[in-house]
Amino acid sequence: MKEKVQERVDVLKHDVEELGREAKDAGRKVWLAGLGAFAEVEEQGRTLFGELVDKGRAFQSRQQGLLDETLGDSRRRAKAVTEWFTGTVDLVVDRASGLTTETLQRFGIPTYDDIRTLNERVAELNKKVESLGSR
Repeated sequence: MKEKVQERVDVLKHDVEELGREAKDAGRKVWLAGLGAFAEVEEQGRTLFGELVDKGRAFQSRQQGLLDETLGDSRRRAKAVTEWFTGTVDLVVDRASGLTTETLQRFGIPTYDDIRTLNERVAELNKKVESLGSR
């Protein structure tokens, strides 16, 4: 009976060792499969990244053209509005200046041009007086 027990122990020991080898082999295969999956993801990731970069460049080129066109239209419109506004302001200022000058003249108040002309005449008279005084 001892022999049978020993034989049974030997069989169980062999089965446990075999099971350990199989578990080790299965674990190694799982590890290698994980590495393979990682390598595939890395390779596909690089390929996908390259494709996305190419698509991004194409998209940017298309959008840049639209953006440039839109900005060009906006700049042209802004320039036209600025020119119109500047012209309108100039007309309003000229008209307001004319009305102000007319109003000042009606009340007998000298305008800027009147004062400038008067200053020029005074300067001429001063020169004449100085030239007469030096004789």
